[in-house]
Amino acid sequence: MILLREQHFLDSLSPEYNILKIAGSSLGQKRSEITKALIRKVKSGLIHSAETKLKISESLKGKIYSEK
Repeated sequence: MILLREQHFLDSLSPEYNILKIAGSSLGQKRSEITKALIRKVKSGLIHSAETKLKISESLKGKIYSEK
């Protein structure tokens, strides 16, 4: 519900300061190579527990990634 309202305001007001056009999505966000390297460094060596892996698996079930 909140994302619908946010999207409504993004569509109707077209704010200049908001670089992302879709509410709740980081699609279109540009990251510098330095930022990418920092994210990669933080994520490397990250090991998920069996419980976390199960939760991730359950949340992704039934999700359509493409029309193919």
